[in-house]
Amino acid sequence: MAKELNLKSMTFLNDFVTNGYGITSNMIEGVDYEKMNENQPNPNGPIAMIGAGTGLGYGYLIRTLNTKYYYVFPSEGGHQDFAPQNEKEWKYSSFLKNYYKIDHLSVERACAGPAIPLIFLFLAEVEKMESQIFLTREEMEKLTPEDVIKYGLNKQCRVCEATLEFFVEIYGAAAGNMSLLLLPTGGIFLLGGVSVALAEYIMQSTTFRVK
Repeated sequence: MAKELNLKSMTFLNDFVTNGYGITSNMIEGVDYEKMNENQPNPNGPIAMIGAGTGLGYGYLIRTLNTKYYYVFPSEGGHQDFAPQNEKEWKYSSFLKNYYKIDHLSVERACAGPAIPLIFLFLAEVEKMESQIFLTREEMEKLTPEDVIKYGLNKQCRVCEATLEFFVEIYGAAAGNMSLLLLPTGGIFLLGGVSVALAEYIMQSTTFRVK
């Protein structure tokens, strides 16, 4: 490809590696990122990244005592097992395995952008919640993540609201597990398009913080 583009060399970077280098730049609070709490990060501590978007990305940054800059590492943490914590999550797990016709369910399948319409479908069909807007299976199957987020944040659809709450519960658990694995005293960053779309909702969510 470098030859075709008449370049001397070309390097492909994992998207979360790119995000990691962005984190090490001179970001401005309130412009480039929002803080969820008043804890002060350790300027030399490990930094974790997790991001819900089209998938569920993971990555981390490490700085050793003898280095000036952070090393950035990708991860395939999104492919680890989804670990249900209560009866509702067990039913959701079974629903997804049946939907995808798979035996192994990753956390990415359960907690990324494409999972949002499926959570809606799960709540409607398994939990028997009724939407005042989307009444038929055909309408539900046409839902996009953007649709559910829009109607959930606007409080126009009770199932959409419940979908966001359930999604954030699982997302918070995934972020909490990442924190336990890495002990990111330098901070944990929520990335990805879904995190951006739900930024204010997550900031106000006690469920996410508890997880």
